[in-house]
Amino acid sequence: MVDHRNHAPVPYRHGMKRILICAVALLSVPVLAACGGSAGSSAVSLPGTPYTVTGIVVNGTDVQVQGPVIMEFGADAVAIDTPCNDMGGTIQYGDSTLTVGPLAATKMGCEASLMRQDEILAQAMGANPSWQASNAELSLTSGDIVITAELVTADVAP
Repeated sequence: MVDHRNHAPVPYRHGMKRILICAVALLSVPVLAACGGSAGSSAVSLPGTPYTVTGIVVNGTDVQVQGPVIMEFGADAVAIDTPCNDMGGTIQYGDSTLTVGPLAATKMGCEASLMRQDEILAQAMGANPSWQASNAELSLTSGDIVITAELVTADVAP
């Protein structure tokens, strides 16, 4: 794609998504450590870690994850990269609850199922979900929404 005003190439949309996530990650130096989960679970630090969403359940019904959907947790910000829109906002870590500030999001028009997935993610994060993490698994619960995710490893990075 070319910007016809100055005939310069326009960056590919997903390239911009990667830049946004990298910027949030670089600006959010991991300085907080938090652990959640049940007794006996390994301590997990969310700041500085990317997770890929593996499951979404709403009202007890599985919603197919259309992805990849990557959640990147920084020291004081969270970035969510989906196939449709990007979201991000401030975050504070409690022992069992995440306090997420208003989410800013791109407004791409996508097919209905992708838009619905973005709405579910925004709703869950905007309602300050409870969280549990153990080893490489993360679970976020907000009302009737449960999101499960796995730690992104170097060989599976987006």
